[in-house]
Amino acid sequence: VDRLKSAREDAEASDKQLYAKEQISMQAKVDSATLSQKLQELVLFQRRCDANLVEAADRAERAEREVNELRQRVEQVTAAVEQVSGDLDGSNSRTAIAEAEKAK
Repeated sequence: VDRLKSAREDAEASDKQLYAKEQISMQAKVDSATLSQKLQELVLFQRRCDANLVEAADRAERAEREVNELRQRVEQVTAAVEQVSGDLDGSNSRTAIAEAEKAK
């Protein structure tokens, strides 16, 4: 009777250990699946970030080219205005000298 009771207790203890190990194994599988899904989400997020970075860099390069083009146009217009202003100053001084000579 004691041996039977001892065998039953051993069997119950073994069942409990087996059940605990199965639970740990199932939880590990769930955790593994969850982590795999999170890793896939992170990879997709990283790819989107990389694509956005490339796009932002491209926009920045285009904006920089546009700024340089506009800067050159402003420099050209400024030079043209300075030249016209110089020409006007020169013609105004010639006109003033001519009028002064006429007045004499």
